[in-house]
Formats: sequence, structure tokens, C-alpha cells
Amino acid sequence: MARWLADRSLTVLNGPLAHGIPTWVGFRDDREMSSIIDMFLTNASLLSPRLDIASDLSLGSDHRLLTLSFSFAQSSASELSSDTPDTTTHPRRLWNLSRLEVGSTPSFFTSAY
Repeated sequence: MARWLADRSLTVLNGPLAHGIPTWVGFRDDREMSSIIDMFLTNASLLSPRLDIASDLSLGSDHRLLTLSFSFAQSSASELSSDTPDTTTHPRRLWNLSRLEVGSTPSFFTSAY
């Protein structure tokens, strides 16, 4: 994976911002197991990045809630790579946020944050 990331000039933010904190916790054979399987990757310069991994919230999932906060340092046009994907050939994926309107989810997030 390290080679793949380097070939694409990507950085994993979990290491420097939340070193060793698991993003997944589950049980197998009556034993608690954990792993860092949810990662934030970037190819951009971030100013004052902060990664919070909520270990005290139960969202009905064995994955923990991750929150990345940062400021974005805009690159000059001369620094932009010619490998930057064209959004017409690589459309941006949109999240289906309508699921957040179901049940108690809105009130949960409102009270938690």
C-alpha cells in the first residue's frame, strides 16, 4: 500500500493525526479485535488538520465516527499537476444524505455535535 500511495503522491492522515487509534472495533470468537481500516487520504496541503475518532459514540456500526477538520491551502496554477482529473471525465461522487433524515439520526447528530 505504501508504494501505491507514493506512486500517486497521496498521504495517509491517520498516522500523524491519530496514531494507533483504531477506527474499527469488533468481536470474533469472544475476543475484541480492532484495526485501522478507515483512512483519510490526501494529495493536498492542509492547514491545521485535526482528526477526531469518536470512541464513545455508538452509531449502530462497528466502525467509529471519524471527523477531519482542516483549512485548505490553495495551490497556485503553476503548482497544479497535469495529472489532475478533469471533473467531466471523473465526476464527483455525491453522498445520499437523505438517510440522515430517517428516525432519530438528525436529533442524535444535533445533540452530539
